[in-house]
Amino acid sequence: MEIFKDYKYIPRKVIETKEEIEAKHLSISDNQVELDFNIRDIEELIERIRPLNQNELKIFSYQLKSRELQSLILYMPENHYNIELWKINEVIKTRFKKKNI
Repeated sequence: MEIFKDYKYIPRKVIETKEEIEAKHLSISDNQVELDFNIRDIEELIERIRPLNQNELKIFSYQLKSRELQSLILYMPENHYNIELWKINEVIKTRFKKKNI
């Protein structure tokens, strides 16, 4: 049974799905923004968000650059400045509604 020692069975559908994912997401790395962010920039951004109400947050979310939005997303799990997280969530939800994607 040494013939089957290096044999691996991979179903055709798994291979097709893998190729489809790779084809669809090939250009993602071209548009990636750097993952690091300046702590002072995020602090200023948080201070701008803090006094806003829900309607103002929706307007504010469209004024953000993609880098600022990404900084907010990366900041959210840590929440060093104790902002109400629903505000950041509202900004993210508003920007990434299904019709905007």
